[in-house]
Amino acid sequence: MRRATITAAILLAIAGTARARVAIEVIAPSASPGVIATIDVRLETDRSDVGGVGNDLGWSGPFSLASCRVNPAIERPATVFSYAPPGCELAGDCTSLRAIVLSLSVAPPIADGAVLYTCDVAVDAAATPGDYAVDCTAPDAGTVGGVPLAAECIDGVLTIAVPTPTPRLPLPSPSATATPRPCAGDCDADGAVSVDDLVTAVRVALGAADASSCRAASIDGDAMVSIAELIRAVRAALAGC
Repeated sequence: MRRATITAAILLAIAGTARARVAIEVIAPSASPGVIATIDVRLETDRSDVGGVGNDLGWSGPFSLASCRVNPAIERPATVFSYAPPGCELAGDCTSLRAIVLSLSVAPPIADGAVLYTCDVAVDAAATPGDYAVDCTAPDAGTVGGVPLAAECIDGVLTIAVPTPTPRLPLPSPSATATPRPCAGDCDADGAVSVDDLVTAVRVALGAADASSCRAASIDGDAMVSIAELIRAVRAALAGC
């Protein structure tokens, strides 16, 4: 019974170790030639006791390292960066770096998904569009108590793309000036509907006068005057054309 209990405990410990994951992931953006692009390095883990991490970043694309800074939210003010080759200058010829993210005092564990640090890179103005690797190597990690942790790296890809120009909308073509329609019931086309006009329109509706005597009364142009057209003529007489 005791042996079975010990075996079960060992299996549980092994299973727990297998599930534990500490990964340092590079998140690189898409950028245009001639701009400053921001690369984030973040932690992916299912542990709740990660105290510090370290890794190398390297690249060979058409961009140069401008600066790096730790994320203040993770409370690791003792973080340091070392750039290579030795003696290189930022925004110049540095092609890799080593980051050590830690605190020299008691600090809360680094949470899953937290950005560890951020680096700005200057993309060459003449950069050729394409995908360029940002390699993460030499991962290292430890718990808040100083116990070593196995860690892994996830590389990033910085995509350089020429922005698509915003299409210009075509200018509207000049439209032909619409011929103003005569006012409903304005038989003599003087810009107003008089009582005589209304009488003439009614005579056309009754068939007692020819449609040509008040073409404006037949709004739809069918040479007849309907009740609806008479009503519109009356409204025009009352409210104006």
